[in-house]
Amino acid sequence: MLYELVEHGLRVETEKAMSVMYKGDGLDCGYRLDLLVERSVIVERRVVERLSPIHAAQLLTYLKLSGHHVGLLINVNVRLLRDGLRRLVLDSRSNSALPACSAVEEYVVPFPKSRTKASRSLIR
Repeated sequence: MLYELVEHGLRVETEKAMSVMYKGDGLDCGYRLDLLVERSVIVERRVVERLSPIHAAQLLTYLKLSGHHVGLLINVNVRLLRDGLRRLVLDSRSNSALPACSAVEEYVVPFPKSRTKASRSLIR
């Protein structure tokens, strides 16, 4: 995957360390992004029987902490790759849904204005 992305001229960072800011200090919590594409899309790869809510929660955490708004979960343990794709969007504008591709399940998550738990809505 990395080779193909680079071949197409995209800038890709692998195993990018992400620190958490706490009271002005950066703390290394061991968070590592599988891929960061073009400094805007977080890609998390998995080899599991099926993606579970904990995988989406992990990506959602990475999106919130990094300030990025788009992430892809990719499970490569499927017959057709399109069956293993999930796109998460952290929406900072409103609760409106973005157009979804038919092959990708898209979750639009409102950007938290306070420390309340963000709700998710499934778009098909």
